[in-house]
Amino acid sequence: MTDAHSSRGWLVAVTRPGGDETLYHAAIADPKEAAARVLEIAGEGTADAVGRLSRGQLESLGMKDGEIRYAP
Repeated sequence: MTDAHSSRGWLVAVTRPGGDETLYHAAIADPKEAAARVLEIAGEGTADAVGRLSRGQLESLGMKDGEIRYAP
């Protein structure tokens, strides 16, 4: 996994028990915390931080620190 300190946020994949996958943007620097917080919102399943989001990417999405959004 990539160093959490080089990231400002994460793309988090949530896999539901039936196998469906949903992606979320999380403006949280720590990948474990990002996955845990997204899972709180998403409900059941497993969550994994699968890609880094830079400060510029989060700004272009209009996201603030700590914010989580569904990634269509």
